[in-house]
Formats: sequence, C-alpha cells, structure tokens
Amino acid sequence: MRWLHKLPLRMRSLFRKNRVEQELSDELRYHLEELAHENVLVGMTLEEARYAALREMGGEDQIKEECRDMRRVNYVENAVQDFRYGLRQFRRNQGFTTVAILTLALGIGANTAIFSVVNAVVLRPLPYSQSDRLVWISKVIPALNAELAASGDYFDWRDQNKTLERVTAYDPAVSFNLTGRGTPARIHAAGVSANFFQTLGVDPQLGRSFTHEEDQPNGPNTVVLMQAFWQQYFGSDPQVLGKTVTLNSAPYTVVGVMPASFPFPGDAEIQMLVPLQLNETGERMREGAAAPRLLRIVGLIKPDVTIARAQADLDAIRKRAEASQMNNGGPGPDSGSGPGPAPGGPSDPQLKVVTLEEHLAGNLRPTMLTLLGAVGLVLLIACANVANLMLTRASTRTREVALRAVLGAGRWRLVRQLLSESLILALAGGVAGLLLAAWGVKLMTRLIPASVGGEILNVSPVRLDSSVLLFTLGITVLTGILFGLAPAIAATRLNLSEKLKEGTPGTGARRGLLRGALAVAELSLALILLIGAGLLIKSFYRVLSIDPGFNTEHVLTMTLSLNDSRYPQPNQKRAFFLEVLRRVESLPGVRSAAFIDSLPLRPYLDKLFIVQRAAESGAASDKGMTLSRLIVSPAYFSTLGIRVLKGRTFTDADDEQAPKVAVINEALARHMWPGENPIGRQLPLILDGIKVVGVVADTRHEGLSADVESEVYVPLLQQEERRILGMQLAVRTAADPVGMVSAVRTQIATIDPEEPIYNVTTLEQSLSDSISPRRFNMLMLGIFAGIALALASVGIYGVMAFSVTQRTREIGIRLALGAEQRDVLGLMARRSLGLTLAGVAFGLAGAWGLTRFLSSFLYGVQPTDLATFVVVPLALVGVSLLACYIPARRATKVDPMVALRYE
Repeated sequence: MRWLHKLPLRMRSLFRKNRVEQELSDELRYHLEELAHENVLVGMTLEEARYAALREMGGEDQIKEECRDMRRVNYVENAVQDFRYGLRQFRRNQGFTTVAILTLALGIGANTAIFSVVNAVVLRPLPYSQSDRLVWISKVIPALNAELAASGDYFDWRDQNKTLERVTAYDPAVSFNLTGRGTPARIHAAGVSANFFQTLGVDPQLGRSFTHEEDQPNGPNTVVLMQAFWQQYFGSDPQVLGKTVTLNSAPYTVVGVMPASFPFPGDAEIQMLVPLQLNETGERMREGAAAPRLLRIVGLIKPDVTIARAQADLDAIRKRAEASQMNNGGPGPDSGSGPGPAPGGPSDPQLKVVTLEEHLAGNLRPTMLTLLGAVGLVLLIACANVANLMLTRASTRTREVALRAVLGAGRWRLVRQLLSESLILALAGGVAGLLLAAWGVKLMTRLIPASVGGEILNVSPVRLDSSVLLFTLGITVLTGILFGLAPAIAATRLNLSEKLKEGTPGTGARRGLLRGALAVAELSLALILLIGAGLLIKSFYRVLSIDPGFNTEHVLTMTLSLNDSRYPQPNQKRAFFLEVLRRVESLPGVRSAAFIDSLPLRPYLDKLFIVQRAAESGAASDKGMTLSRLIVSPAYFSTLGIRVLKGRTFTDADDEQAPKVAVINEALARHMWPGENPIGRQLPLILDGIKVVGVVADTRHEGLSADVESEVYVPLLQQEERRILGMQLAVRTAADPVGMVSAVRTQIATIDPEEPIYNVTTLEQSLSDSISPRRFNMLMLGIFAGIALALASVGIYGVMAFSVTQRTREIGIRLALGAEQRDVLGLMARRSLGLTLAGVAFGLAGAWGLTRFLSSFLYGVQPTDLATFVVVPLALVGVSLLACYIPARRATKVDPMVALRYE
C-alpha cells in the first residue's frame, strides 16, 4: 500500500481518511507547541504560553474544518452522509417510497422502452461496413404509388455515375421449391449481383461469394446459404461447401455460408442468395416484349459527395436514358402501354436517393418519434406527481429543516440534502424502470407490425445496449433534479421564528399554490395524450366500419407456385389448378374454392397505367388512369362473397378457345363509361379485344383505408403461361377454416407430392394484419394516455387530500358555525373543479397545436375533431371530480371538537 503515500493529499483523504486525520492532528499539535515554546521564551509561564498559542491559532476543530474544505473532501463525505440519511428516511416511510418509485418506474421505463426502439431505428448504425455511406436508389411512380427501379436503370447508374464508388442490385422476390430434403418447402431467396458482398462490406463465413462468371445469364447454378438455413437443413455441417440443394428440380452447388451477424437488408425471411444473372445487353437496350426485371438498388456513395449531388448525377443519367429511349421509338418509361405521358404527367417518375437506413426505417421512424414525445409527457406527469408527494412530505419536516438551519446549516446545504433524497428515489425508479423496460421492449417488438417496422428491425434489432443504458441514467438523474429541485427550494424558504412554532396558522400557503400548479400541469399534459388517443381510437373505428367489399369469415388462404421444369406447358399448369379445385371442393366442410393471383388485403401483382389518347391525332396526353389486372377462377366472386351488379361472372366455358372476356368493378365502370352500361364494351389499348361481361362491387384490395382501385378481372383459363406460375387459393368452409389445412394439404400432395403450399392463413387474419399499424398506434398511445390519466388522478387526489388536512381547523369552524355537509363537499369540489378547469384550458391549447402531428396517422378524422375536443375534456373533468370525492367526503366527517383542537 506504499503507492497510497504518493497520491495527492486530496485522494489520500478519500482512501486513508484516518491516517490523514492523524497527520493533520500531529501537525497542528506541532505548531501549537512551537508557538507555546516561543511564548515561554518571552517570559510567559507554561500555562499562559499554551493559552496564548491557542488564542493565536484559533480553535483546533475550526482549523481542521478549514483544512478539510481546502481539500474539498467534505463534499464527498457530506454526500455519503446525505444518501445514508435519505435511505433511513425512506425506510421509515415505506408507503411514500413505494408510490414514488412505482410512479417514476412507469415514466422512466416507458421512455427507456421507446428510446430503445428509436435507438435501433434512428441512432444505431446499420451492421454493414461504412453503413453511413450506403444509399437507396429508386424511381417513384406517383400514378402507381410505387418505388421501383428496372434492370436497365441499374446498368446505367452503375457504369455512368460519377458520385458512387459501387452500385449493386438485388431482387428479394426470388423463390424456389425445395425438394429432396423431407417435406417439400417454399424457399425465400434473393438474387444478388456479384458485387453485392463488396458493396455492403461483408464476406461469407465459409467459402466465397459469387464470381463475375456466375453472375452471367445461363451461368452455373450456385448458392450462398444464410446461417439459419445452413443450421436447419445441413446441421451446421462445416463440410457443406460443394454439396448441392435441389431448387425447382435443378441442382445448385453451395459455395458459401453467410455469418450469423449478417442480416439481409430489410428481409429476415431470406434463406439463401443466388446470382442475379441479368442479361446486360438486352436490359440496356430495353429489348423484348417481356417487362424489365424490377430490382432493389443500393449504392456506396463517395466520401466527399452529398446525397443531393448524387441524386442530381443519377437523375441526369435517367433522363438521358429515357430521352434516348423515346428517340429510338421504344416504349414509354414506366407506362403500362403505348408512348409515355408528357413530362410532369401522373406517371412521370421522380428519382429518390436516401440513406439505406432511412429507407429501411420507413414509417416506423415518425411513429416512434411521436411515441417518444408521448412518453416524454408521461415522464413529466410522473415528475409532477412525485414533486407533489415530496412537497407533502416536506411539509411534515418543517421543524426538522428549521432546526438544521438554527444549528448552522446553510440553505444550499439543506437543498443539497433534499436533492440527494430525490436522486435516491430517481435511481431506485430508474432501476425499476429498466426492469420494466426490458419486459416492455419484448412486448413492443412483438406488437410492432412487420409492415411498419419489419425491415429496419430485421437489420437493427431492438436491445438494451450501452446507448440505452446511458440514456436511462441521464433521464434518471434529470428526473431526480426535476422533481426534487422545486420542493427542496420551497422547503428551505425559512422563517425560523414561525417554523419553530407548532400550530402556526397559514403555514405552507406557497406550497399549496405550487402543489396546485403541479396538479394543473399534470392534468393539462394528460389531456393532450387523452385527446391524441381519442383521435386515434375514433380513426381506428372509422376504418373498422368500412365495408371491404368481400366476406372474410371462414375463408382459408394459401399460395402455390409451379415451376417450368415440372410444368413446361400452359395447359399443364391450368390442368393442375383445376384438379386442385376439383379435389378441394369435394372435401366435406368446403363450400367453394377459387384461385386468384393476388388475394385482397395484399399488394396487386399487375398494376397498369393506361395512357389516354386524343381521338383524332392519337397523341399521348398527360392524363391517364391506373388499373389493376387480376386473374381469377370462375368461382372466385362467390367464394369471397363479392356482389355481382350487372351481367355475369366467369364459367368453365371461358377457356382458351372462347372469346376473351373480363369482369370489371364499379370504379372502372364509372371512370370509362360514366352513366352507361359497360356490358359488351371493349377494353382499350393493351386490353384490346377483351369484352366486358360483368360488373362487380368495389373491394378495398390493398387495405380498408386504401382508396378503391379500378380493377379488371380476367379468367384463369384464358391466361398464357407466364401469368400463371403462382396462384393463391381461397377456400370457403362451413366451420373453422384452420381445421381444413391438413385435408387441403393432403389433396394437393395427392396431385403432386413435390408441390409445397405456403403463406397459409385465413382471410380474417389478413384483415387483422392489414389494420395492425393503426391498431399499434392506437394501442401504444392509448396505454400512455391511460397511465397519464391514472397519474393525474392520483395527483389531484393528493392535492385534495392535503388540502383537507391543511384546512381541518377551518372546516371544523365552519361545521361548528352551522355549515351543512353539502356545503363542505361543495367547498372541496370547487377547489378541485378550479384546478381541473385550469388544466383543461391549458391542455386544450396544447392539444390544438400538437395533435396536428398525428394527421398522417388518422383516417376520416381531423386533428382538431370537435367531438373529441369536447368529449375527452368532459371525461377528464368527471374523473378528476371522482378523484377528489374521497378526500372531500372525508372532510364532511370532521368532528368540530376535534378540529378545533387540531395542532
């Protein structure tokens, strides 16, 4: 321990307090003896010399205190003493301590849970090398409400840009039928360009990535496995390299395995990666009748380049390519048919370049920032509530504080002691809040809909990391200061002549005003949250009241995909689907069954932009319409309960030999033939030759709150090969549809044992999933508003209970002079009503401004909805009056004789 002697005196005072104190005493004694010796030399007696030395030096204890102050050790010692004293105080007041800690735990825990999601979505970098330089590149098509990029765009941007180091492309919509490994399964894969791995800065854990030769058309069939697939199907076999998997009846050689730490951008279901194998020459020329392949494009921006500069660079390349395409007489850009519209028209694409993180975060970023603001209000309410408790507790310690002041404690010393007690409560609340947040994070990640936050949370999962812990510590300390400072200052405003007198009337008037102000603040903040929750609840029920246009009850759905190697001819595919329908419809408990290429409540697979032309010149205008084409089997409309309004639907006679026919919905009929009968009319442009034979009711295909789209239905039996690779089966049952899954699977396996079914669910579950984002927003804000209301109610109850205690003597006098119990009840109710109305007034003003931020989350409801702004405040007034009833009722039971002897 010799190293301690080499430390500065201040540090030694902390670690070797007794030794330093002994050294200080020895030094003072030495100086005292020296002074006494000098006094003896001038003729004083020994006793006189000692007293003179003491007078000259001053008191020994005072000198020691000055030395300690110079070493600044007293602050540490006093802090330790304050914390120990605070702990003893809280042990004596366990009820107060429990309520305060639970209140703070709710506020701190809610903030920590929400911040952990915000940290994953906004603050934490993506787990890729140089993730801050990764950008997402796409073209926004307003008419189609879509973001996409074609394969030709990828090659143009990759080779002609001056602002990106690398550009890579991938297609996450690649799927395979896996056979040869037990039960056939549908594998979700992604096609990636050869430079995909270098752009993201990742390498396989085993093996290698794809070579340039493997990424060419008709290149070798190779595959890189994701970690989960490697573990599930190969048992983590380290000798997996070189082995094959059978995908769509073709062998693929395993060349690599990705590490467990690598999340595929935005899609956790990706099980393997295959080469993209684009035909560069054909895609550059935009040749062929087939539509270009749609891709996701990511770029690595150069270190000294801004996103705005990169966007301008890529946009110039896009415009040159489109101009060249138009000059060469090619098809219009991103148009469903014919020449493209004039620039600025509804289908004119706009280039979008954003950080990859921003793209993956999507709608979750504004949602979580809004919720973070909401839980911030909850924390402020919790602080106000605990501050009120501290004020009430401080009123019982008036004499203690006054005695400390009389004994020499300064005001800052007293404030410091009371603040240390606040920090103890805050730290205890922070620890409890952290435990609550750990549970809340698990719950929240289950509640966040995949359609809202699936992409970013798959890449950057929510966890309580060091940033979250640092945030929790910060808000814990800030909370302790916030709710403890005002009560500490109020408690140390001393008038010693009054504070030392027991029973002094009027004591605590200022504190009463402060308590009232805190209660008003709680109520106003709670009202803001309650109005926000009320708007979301009303919006949610507006959505639920929308007629989807189809019947979701007792409908089982699933997907089947056929591959060309097993079903090379169109008639083979049609025969397979017809046989499935025949067998499934023969099952007991099945009422009907049908196929469609895109079931309701899922995105359209085939959306077209039809350009309108002038009647004489045939020139394209900038006006047009968007419609969606759906392939269905004859019984589709009856299976889903879609009403037929005019004409007929499809029959088995509408096959490839019959004239081409179509059924349209009301929206398309109104748009193309307003006020006319569309039956027998011909559909225009790329749908030429198709005759309308029926009109059905509109459906909300892409969600209840989505606009009704123009739809054209075409028969399955009349479709060419490329359009019937994958279909979705809908089965209407007489009872619980989940119980029919096994029977339907058996019938399909009887037809083809190697054909997997996947995406098995019910239409009711699909409807529930489609409204899950709105339900999540409503649920979360509703929970926080409920917590705020509970805390505000406790706050108003505490204020009224303390008011009754303070006015016991006054109430006794009133009762003694003949006041009725209802008079006393009214007196207390008026006090509560006054505070409540003040809180409502401030809350309405705050809600009027802040609820505008909720406009993007609302449907059919204005942010300033009058009914909500009337009903919610009235409900809050009712709850507040109920909260004050118990203390007010207790006031009416005061015995006048006891009250007059009070204090």
